[in-house]
Amino acid sequence: MRNKPFITLVILLTFLLNLVYAQEKIKLAYNFEKGKTYFYKDTTIGDMTQEMMGREMKMKNESQSLIRIVVNDVDKKKSATLIVSADTVLVHSSMPMRDTTMSIKEIEGKRTKVVVTNLGKILSRETIDSVKVSGRMSSMANREAINFPQLSDKALAFGEKWKSTEIDTTSPDNSGQLIVTRDIEYTLVSKEKKKNYDCYKVTFTGTSSTEGKFNMQGMEFYIEGSGKINGSFYFAEKIGMIIESESQTESEMTYASVGENPMTIPITQKIVSKRSLVK
Repeated sequence: MRNKPFITLVILLTFLLNLVYAQEKIKLAYNFEKGKTYFYKDTTIGDMTQEMMGREMKMKNESQSLIRIVVNDVDKKKSATLIVSADTVLVHSSMPMRDTTMSIKEIEGKRTKVVVTNLGKILSRETIDSVKVSGRMSSMANREAINFPQLSDKALAFGEKWKSTEIDTTSPDNSGQLIVTRDIEYTLVSKEKKKNYDCYKVTFTGTSSTEGKFNMQGMEFYIEGSGKINGSFYFAEKIGMIIESESQTESEMTYASVGENPMTIPITQKIVSKRSLVK
């Protein structure tokens, strides 16, 4: 039993170290560097089912894009002015009797100026290069090419949570407005190694609501819907950026037209999105 005091000391030290680790507070914040360019690879896979005039139609879409983010300036409050564009956009669409793959040249290289805080809140957006795209691709052209999960303004311990409300506004076919509101709850989970970076893993869950209206082929449509969101991201401590993220969204929407021949189109969809920092 000569080693009993030593064993007791080891157990005590281990307990104290675990206690300190459990009480560690981490402050997450984006560290945008003026003059630096970031590239993200985005992949989105969507399964959609819609009913129209008693018939059900299933569609699968997959898009891949390379997003360029140039840090044009960083002010004293650490808010960054970013120039965002897509270097490449490839879309594959599959539906009954039709299978299409196309490169969306109208979107590639078109720049948007975004001002964002070091906590990920968008302060302003400004279109530098206008995009002229019609049909289903118009919503992609008008959608924010990049978004940042909103980080907490407080230092957090592992297991602690914070909430944010994020609003995405697009203009389908430039004929109306579509507003998607997401209420998200984030949890700081752990510290892990990812892509040779020491990262903080954050998980999130939430809900979304969709509303808006637009014109299509001379008909006015109103949209409303709701959905559920979950996912995770890895925040690299050294560079102050997200290096990988993944999310899943399931939603139900209704398109309703007005006029002489009103119709209602229920739509359900599941979307899986992945984003990875490539350089």
